Amino acid sequence: MRALVTAAILVATSITYASAVEVALNVAEHGGVARTGAPVRGGVPFARGVLEDCTSARLLDGAGQAIPCQVRPLSRWYDGSVKFLLVDTQVDLPANGQVALALIPGEDGVAPNALVVSEDAAQITVDTGAGRFVFSKTTFGVPAAAWADLDGDGTAETQVVSEPGQFVCEIEHQSPGEPQEENWLRDAAGGPREIFQAAAAGDYAAEIENANDLRAVVKLSGWLVNDQGRRLIQYVIRVHAVAGSAQLRLLPTFVYAGKPKEDFIRAMYLSFPMAQAGTGWALGGESRHEGALGADDTVSLYETGPEKIYHLAPYTQDKSVSYTVAKSDTSIAEGKHAAGWARLAGPSAAMHLSVRNFWQMHPKALTITPTQMRFDIWPEEGGKVLDLRRRYDEVENTYHYDLSLWPYGGEGIGVTHELTLRLGPASEDVGAQMSAELAAPLVLGCTPEYVAETLAFGPIAPADGAAWPHLEALQDVSVAWIDQNQRAFNWNGMIDYGDTLFHGYATPSHYGYQGDNAWCSRGYVGWLNNDGTLTDSLFIHALRNGDYRTWLMAEAMARHVMDVDTCHYCAAEPAQVGGGHRHDQQHWGNGVRGYGTATHGAIDYYLLTGDERALDVVGEYA
Repeated sequence: MRALVTAAILVATSITYASAVEVALNVAEHGGVARTGAPVRGGVPFARGVLEDCTSARLLDGAGQAIPCQVRPLSRWYDGSVKFLLVDTQVDLPANGQVALALIPGEDGVAPNALVVSEDAAQITVDTGAGRFVFSKTTFGVPAAAWADLDGDGTAETQVVSEPGQFVCEIEHQSPGEPQEENWLRDAAGGPREIFQAAAAGDYAAEIENANDLRAVVKLSGWLVNDQGRRLIQYVIRVHAVAGSAQLRLLPTFVYAGKPKEDFIRAMYLSFPMAQAGTGWALGGESRHEGALGADDTVSLYETGPEKIYHLAPYTQDKSVSYTVAKSDTSIAEGKHAAGWARLAGPSAAMHLSVRNFWQMHPKALTITPTQMRFDIWPEEGGKVLDLRRRYDEVENTYHYDLSLWPYGGEGIGVTHELTLRLGPASEDVGAQMSAELAAPLVLGCTPEYVAETLAFGPIAPADGAAWPHLEALQDVSVAWIDQNQRAFNWNGMIDYGDTLFHGYATPSHYGYQGDNAWCSRGYVGWLNNDGTLTDSLFIHALRNGDYRTWLMAEAMARHVMDVDTCHYCAAEPAQVGGGHRHDQQHWGNGVRGYGTATHGAIDYYLLTGDERALDVVGEYA
């Protein structure tokens, strides 16, 4: 009887606590631009037993007014109670300002101006009010067709996209010379090309992955194939549409499934056609570049970047990323570290495209013609190929500390980009704004004290510089050391961005030599490839002290490790999929194993953001 009474008291206490729980949240603007109705998505942790289940919530702003909110559980404790709750909302923020929010799970929230998602056998349609986007189930297109509200009446009445774009990859088979260890950015040898593109024959599929009244996520997947049906690139493109916006957030991921010794990527692009011919262009570089667009004109902003050799290269060596703006093959401007946005304007409508970390993820290009914009994941300009070969076909421990021969090179690596596509009236000119927003994503944050109390990340302590000045300073300096070296030594590029070199600054290699003001990346040292689960450590540090820069570092590292340092495809040994490459001078130099995977970091990223790509990779790890 006593046990039954105790159990009843515990249940009653749990129910009372669950109905009274309120979580303080905050969103800060770090991009220096005011935002209106900006979408925010994040995971909120709860202590075990606090929240039995949750399908609705009330979200209040600093004035106590209810704002739109949608929720769903992301994960549960072993007793079945909610551990992380994914929250979708939209907020108004002044430049460099912040907003305090209060989340009350279980209560009914304010009804939003909902987006409408419909589906039939042929297509998926997402109507946000400001835009209507169609995704075909038989023909690739991001989107296949689209309409925009150009007069502000709440109805998307004007067709801006009337045909689907393309996803294309061109490869060369002639070797660019002997492998150069770290350097994957090689001069193309030329010769015939083989063309692969997204098509129905490549198992193309479109599906609604997640949807609520505020946000819909459409997943496009398949293979880039040639005319004979050969498969080279596996892709997943996630498209986020939000209520009240004619802007799409695109997250294209490609996985290289070719033969590194034979298939060298020479060009790869996504195209976005516009229904009416454009007459004006603008590109975001170091500054704004713009002009008129003739019927036969092509304008591009392209960057190649320096060779990828970091061994003994001092921080004084110039590794900045320069760009060129060319119109009809004539250079008209140059600069460094392009912002990476494009605008194509016609008589009544305009299309904008912005790419996050554009120069950090070089080589890249943005190309404009009167009828389309193109995002060049790997540009034609610059004359380079992507070389994913291993340095040699042997195990060598004097210089490189090989532990295993991985004969497949970079087969199975992935790369994810993030970009936004926006449709609007011809008067709209928001490229710089879009770029600033992409560079400084909004984060739905909890206080460090609340996160610690939930134990959702285990027993962690909020930062306390007064009680533990030396310990906190040591951790802050250690994180700043990583950040500063990534910047000072320019560890950038599509394959390298987000990673850090392991050990080795001003220290000798196994062979004994060392460089001044430089890193040795031979012997035991090289790319970290997440050994020691650094990604998880950075996320925990950001949660402890609320530091935004640390959060960005953790996010960049999580994306890199989930993509480049993980094997996503191996034709000869499919059981290797999900393994992580050990630290090495190449991201794919040594074999894969369990301890090299970023399991905790990827799980952190999923639980804190709801990122669907992270969930994919966690499944591979498992």
